[in-house]
Amino acid sequence: MFAHGMHTLFDYKNPYVRLFLTACRNLTKQEVFMQWVMTAGISIREAAYQLISQIQQLAKGNFFRSKLFAHDNWADVSYAKAKDYVDTLFDRCSRYAVVRLDLSYKSDKKHLIDIEQAKLHLDSFLHAKGRERPKIFAKLAGYVWRMDFGIDAGFHFHLLLFFKNAYGVRGAYYGNEFGIYWRDFITKGIGRFENCNAREYRYNGIGEVNRSDIDKREILQSKVLRYLFKGTQRIPVRQGQRKFRSWGTGEL
Repeated sequence: MFAHGMHTLFDYKNPYVRLFLTACRNLTKQEVFMQWVMTAGISIREAAYQLISQIQQLAKGNFFRSKLFAHDNWADVSYAKAKDYVDTLFDRCSRYAVVRLDLSYKSDKKHLIDIEQAKLHLDSFLHAKGRERPKIFAKLAGYVWRMDFGIDAGFHFHLLLFFKNAYGVRGAYYGNEFGIYWRDFITKGIGRFENCNAREYRYNGIGEVNRSDIDKREILQSKVLRYLFKGTQRIPVRQGQRKFRSWGTGEL
């Protein structure tokens, strides 16, 4: 459950989370739920009724509605920009090996990683230099990345990697090489990765994708790419902390 004072510590971009925390703050009941019930001397039913009533009241206000619109609009606008980027890649080359890669941290190490460290890791990964840099970076023509956060996973990244003039069967190999680079060199062993090309992915929009394959390109954009902008999660950033972009693309 949310800890005391959490609304003052974090700038939650998810409007539903912000709505809940604001309701708790207004009732001066930011403590853990059961602690509140015991100290207030009221029943769980009455406590829940008070909180729900406060949430309903706030949800009718213009402030929440404006935040909800901005949140939903952010996902749609970001997706449209990423879609244009992918279209431009296919204007420039007729065939890519498209790789879906997830980068994260080991479960016993994720608590050590804050947003600054995670972003530094990603920047080092995407702009790799030195002898440890995989040779296949030379084949990387473009990418789309999205930072995400979850209670179980901590900070993590979803990536789409585009390898120019490569056959789809090489996708699993590329994903594995990039994943190992993340795990062993970038995070010094505390990272982990999931190579979606190494298993049967739920959408047939990765692997070899040709410019002329309209159906597969549609799945790539409407399913695979769209997943990166699902819009249900925004990154919690401490109040006053430097803001980071939560997604990006390679340069064209």
